[in-house]
Amino acid sequence: MAGVFTKYPTMRYHKDVAPEGIEVRNAEQEAKLAPADQGWVDTPAKFDPAYRALTADPPEGTPFETYVVPAKPPVPYPAMRYGRGGEERVINSPDQEEAGWQDHPWTPAELAVPPAATHAPSSTEQQEDKLFSVTVAQVEEILDEITDLAELDSIAAREQRNPRGPRKGILMAIDARRGQLVSVEY
Repeated sequence: MAGVFTKYPTMRYHKDVAPEGIEVRNAEQEAKLAPADQGWVDTPAKFDPAYRALTADPPEGTPFETYVVPAKPPVPYPAMRYGRGGEERVINSPDQEEAGWQDHPWTPAELAVPPAATHAPSSTEQQEDKLFSVTVAQVEEILDEITDLAELDSIAAREQRNPRGPRKGILMAIDARRGQLVSVEY
């Protein structure tokens, strides 16, 4: 589905005046609200001091493709991976993932950047990572509180470094939470 970005109608929220939000149909209505620096925000998530916007609104009239959230979360494996030299391969599980391979063919811009030196965690770092000693149920409780996709990626990367091998239950819980967050955004 294609569309064009329009700023109005939109919702505005104020922690004290309108925590449930009010509809603003045009720029004139928005101008009648107190300035944004006096508490009016475009999402109630901004009430949290740790909020960080993932994207900014595009210019008015920008064409876009509407993303339709799949009815079921995607199945992560088997998956295609692409090497820097144009190689392709199918991987069937997280333990087959390797540095230098990614989920899309390398663009010229990506190839122009030299490969990053990979950091192999020391045995001390691996022993100190408390993630390796928690159960899937405990991780699921933690994941329910996470709203940042980058933080989920960080936890998945840590689990990949588990000295006993990555636990499928943990990775599946991360993928399930990622699916929840993506469906909420759209």
